[in-house]
Amino acid sequence: MTTLKSANRVLRTDRRSSEGVPVDDDVPIERCRYLGIYINDHRAGGAAGLALARRCLSENEHSALGETLRHIVDEIAQDVDTLINVRRSLALKDDRLKRVIARVGERLSRFKLNGRLRGYSPLSRLLEIEALLAGIDAKRSLWLALHQRDSSACLAGFDLPALARRAEDQRERLRPHHLEAARAVFNGTASSARPGVKNRRKKIHKRKRKKN
Repeated sequence: MTTLKSANRVLRTDRRSSEGVPVDDDVPIERCRYLGIYINDHRAGGAAGLALARRCLSENEHSALGETLRHIVDEIAQDVDTLINVRRSLALKDDRLKRVIARVGERLSRFKLNGRLRGYSPLSRLLEIEALLAGIDAKRSLWLALHQRDSSACLAGFDLPALARRAEDQRERLRPHHLEAARAVFNGTASSARPGVKNRRKKIHKRKRKKN
């Protein structure tokens, strides 16, 4: 009888969830499964958010927004790497399908109506900044949620409160550009051309005048 109980205890200890997390009597399979889904959902969202931030930077490179985004893009990339390390520390399997779906969704969002048949518009800029702000808020919630995890020994090497504060800082740096983009759309207070495009057009126009 004692041997049978010991064997059952070993089997329960060696059991793993579908996400690869070791399961014992104190950690239900459901809780491990929820954690795996949660982390992979945010991992997919982070990959899509990074792609969006890079695209927004490429469209606004020669502007104050571009200067802000240049730093934020680097930080978002670091956050994505940090989340990958969190997943590995928790022994969670990577769900590549979710990442693919998220990236496809990000690419499809480029075809949304922005007031123009072709090209980038002030509305594109406003919508992209709002999407980035939403992603940053979700990321901040992620770090705060993980900080509430009971058994946090696996996450001891991650400064989750500091990561949450950095997300807050990213939001504060991006917020003025959101308001400026809104004024450009609704009040017409800024050029509808992409920053840098207008200057290139002027140079081309000058060259044509010199040739003539």
